[in-house]
Amino acid sequence: MKLLTFTACAALFALSGQVLAADNISTIEQVGANSNATVEQTGDGTSNNSTVKQFGGHLHEMNVQQKGTGNENFSLATQFGTAHSAEIIQDGQGNENSSILSQTGFANDVLVQQDGDDNINKSSLRSETGGNNQITIKQGGTGNENDSVMSTFSFDSTVNVDQSGSGNNNHSEVHVGPALNSSVSVVQN
Repeated sequence: MKLLTFTACAALFALSGQVLAADNISTIEQVGANSNATVEQTGDGTSNNSTVKQFGGHLHEMNVQQKGTGNENFSLATQFGTAHSAEIIQDGQGNENSSILSQTGFANDVLVQQDGDDNINKSSLRSETGGNNQITIKQGGTGNENDSVMSTFSFDSTVNVDQSGSGNNNHSEVHVGPALNSSVSVVQN
């Protein structure tokens, strides 16, 4: 198993001539089996950027939490293999939340949750192939702009999109197929 963690926002922004003290950047790459990755990025008025890549084997777990007020949160997650679990939580008020997840394999479980008030939430599951996968996107709160775009090509899989709350503008797009015995549920209220 290879583990690489890199948090060096000061060096990155020094190269560009900008000094942004309230930035959090995390990159984790893991290869093998039974790997766990946890990223917690919190604060107010920060720019949070998280990249997690887990390759090969099975039983990878990923938990990314980006919380606070007035933040720009971006999460990029990639998993290849079997029986993976990915959870991305972007929570707070007045945030711009973006989440991109790519997962390939069998018996994988995904939860993307973007909660809070007055947020702009964008969630994209770029592609998922394999089978027996469970995908859940939750975008809730009040006064949010919620956008969910998903594409899956896996059989015997379940896709659930829940965009609940009040005063929200909700957009959900789900592409399934070709896939056998897969189900899709979209709730917007």
